[in-house]
Amino acid sequence: MKYIINENQIEKLALKFLKRRYNLKEYRMEKYPEVIFFMMDDKIWVEYVPEKNIVYFSSQLRNSMEQNLKNDLKDIFSLNNLEIHQIINTWVNNLIGTNFKKMNYVESLPLPIKRYE
Repeated sequence: MKYIINENQIEKLALKFLKRRYNLKEYRMEKYPEVIFFMMDDKIWVEYVPEKNIVYFSSQLRNSMEQNLKNDLKDIFSLNNLEIHQIINTWVNNLIGTNFKKMNYVESLPLPIKRYE
Protein backbone atom coordinates (compact mmCIF):
# COMPACT_ATOMS: atom_id res chain seq x y z
CA MET A 1 0.00 0.00 0.00
CA LYS A 2 1.35 3.44 -0.93
CA TYR A 3 0.77 6.59 1.07
CA ILE A 4 1.22 10.14 -0.08
CA ILE A 5 2.58 12.38 2.64
CA ASN A 6 3.24 16.05 2.03
CA GLU A 7 6.05 18.11 3.60
CA ASN A 8 3.75 19.70 6.16
CA GLN A 9 2.67 16.27 7.40
CA ILE A 10 6.30 15.12 7.60
CA GLU A 11 7.20 18.20 9.65
CA LYS A 12 4.25 17.63 11.99
CA LEU A 13 5.26 14.02 12.48
CA ALA A 14 8.89 14.98 13.12
CA LEU A 15 7.86 17.69 15.61
CA LYS A 16 5.63 15.24 17.45
CA PHE A 17 8.53 12.77 17.50
CA LEU A 18 10.89 15.39 18.99
CA LYS A 19 8.33 16.59 21.53
CA ARG A 20 7.83 13.06 22.84
CA ARG A 21 11.50 12.20 22.90
CA TYR A 22 12.70 15.54 24.30
CA ASN A 23 10.03 16.62 26.73
CA LEU A 24 11.62 19.82 28.01
CA LYS A 25 9.76 21.77 30.67
CA GLU A 26 9.89 25.50 31.21
CA TYR A 27 11.65 26.49 34.41
CA ARG A 28 12.06 29.95 35.92
CA MET A 29 14.26 31.15 38.74
CA GLU A 30 13.93 34.24 40.88
CA LYS A 31 17.71 34.57 40.74
CA TYR A 32 17.58 34.97 36.91
CA PRO A 33 14.21 36.54 36.04
CA GLU A 34 15.45 37.67 32.61
CA VAL A 35 16.05 34.11 31.44
CA ILE A 36 13.61 31.29 30.70
CA PHE A 37 15.19 27.89 31.17
CA PHE A 38 14.06 24.60 29.69
CA MET A 39 14.97 21.45 31.51
CA MET A 40 14.78 17.70 31.24
CA ASP A 41 16.13 15.10 33.68
CA ASP A 42 17.10 17.83 36.19
CA LYS A 43 19.39 19.51 33.66
CA ILE A 44 19.12 22.82 31.82
CA TRP A 45 19.35 22.18 28.07
CA VAL A 46 18.03 25.46 26.64
CA GLU A 47 18.15 29.05 27.82
CA TYR A 48 16.02 31.77 26.27
CA VAL A 49 16.57 35.48 26.84
CA PRO A 50 13.32 37.16 25.71
CA GLU A 51 14.69 40.71 25.93
CA LYS A 52 17.31 39.88 23.30
CA ASN A 53 15.28 37.11 21.63
CA ILE A 54 18.32 34.84 21.77
CA VAL A 55 18.35 31.10 22.43
CA TYR A 56 21.29 29.23 23.93
CA PHE A 57 20.88 25.63 22.88
CA SER A 58 22.92 22.66 24.04
CA SER A 59 25.17 21.34 21.27
CA GLN A 60 24.80 17.92 22.83
CA LEU A 61 21.00 18.16 22.54
CA ARG A 62 21.21 19.36 18.94
CA ASN A 63 23.49 16.47 18.02
CA SER A 64 21.17 14.00 19.71
CA MET A 65 18.14 15.41 17.89
CA GLU A 66 19.91 15.36 14.53
CA GLN A 67 21.06 11.79 15.08
CA ASN A 68 17.60 10.60 16.14
CA LEU A 69 15.90 12.34 13.22
CA LYS A 70 18.43 10.83 10.82
CA ASN A 71 18.17 7.35 12.31
CA ASP A 72 14.42 7.26 12.75
CA LEU A 73 12.96 9.48 10.03
CA LYS A 74 15.53 10.37 7.38
CA ASP A 75 15.42 7.04 5.59
CA ILE A 76 11.64 6.86 5.66
CA PHE A 77 11.04 10.41 4.42
CA SER A 78 14.34 11.20 2.67
CA LEU A 79 15.06 14.19 4.89
CA ASN A 80 18.18 16.13 4.06
CA ASN A 81 20.34 18.00 6.58
CA LEU A 82 18.74 21.36 5.80
CA GLU A 83 15.27 19.95 6.42
CA ILE A 84 16.45 18.44 9.70
CA HIS A 85 17.83 21.82 10.82
CA GLN A 86 14.58 23.53 9.84
CA ILE A 87 12.58 21.00 11.86
CA ILE A 88 14.79 21.58 14.90
CA ASN A 89 14.42 25.35 14.52
CA THR A 90 10.64 25.00 14.34
CA TRP A 91 10.71 22.76 17.42
CA VAL A 92 12.69 25.44 19.31
CA ASN A 93 10.24 28.15 18.18
CA ASN A 94 7.37 26.02 19.48
CA LEU A 95 9.24 25.39 22.73
CA ILE A 96 9.83 29.08 23.49
CA GLY A 97 6.51 30.21 22.03
CA THR A 98 7.89 32.68 19.49
CA ASN A 99 10.33 32.96 16.59
CA PHE A 100 13.84 33.48 17.89
CA LYS A 101 16.18 36.02 16.36
CA LYS A 102 19.37 34.09 17.00
CA MET A 103 20.30 30.65 18.28
CA ASN A 104 23.72 29.88 19.69
CA TYR A 105 24.80 26.29 20.10
CA VAL A 106 26.81 26.02 23.28
CA GLU A 107 28.99 23.35 24.82
CA SER A 108 28.33 24.68 28.34
CA LEU A 109 24.87 23.10 28.39
CA PRO A 110 23.45 20.92 29.81
CA LEU A 111 24.05 21.96 33.37
CA PRO A 112 22.52 20.39 36.44
CA ILE A 113 19.76 22.62 37.79
CA LYS A 114 21.52 22.69 41.16
CA ARG A 115 24.38 24.75 39.68
CA TYR A 116 21.97 27.61 38.99
CA GLU A 117 20.21 27.70 42.33
